[in-house]
Amino acid sequence: MSVNSIILQEEITTEGLQIRYIAEDTCGGFYISDTLLINFCIEIYIPSVFTPNEDGINDVFQLSVKGITKYTCRIYSRWGGMLTEFDQTKNYWDGTTSSKNAGPEGVYFYQVNYTQINGIQNQSSGYLHLIR
Repeated sequence: MSVNSIILQEEITTEGLQIRYIAEDTCGGFYISDTLLINFCIEIYIPSVFTPNEDGINDVFQLSVKGITKYTCRIYSRWGGMLTEFDQTKNYWDGTTSSKNAGPEGVYFYQVNYTQINGIQNQSSGYLHLIR
């Protein structure tokens, strides 16, 4: 018995990539089929503190992402004014304000909107400490 054809069907679901295959023998009968589910690994690490003091250690606020196709991060002052915005192309904040002055030490609020590899959009927010 030899395989005549293999049929593949792919579907992206919220859980991952689902692949169904059916192998047909040379006599026209189906003899095997199965479904594989490849789970998406979605990770987003958002630090809670950074120290932009130019010592080369932890000088920028930067997200670490896996399974994220795009994101936008907004940084707000404790009074709610937006200070800066960055995305996966510039992917960090160096602690400066929009006028390029060094932001003061203190607590800031961040909001991250992101799209996962499976197309699901999500949001994360929290507080960030800037220490000089």
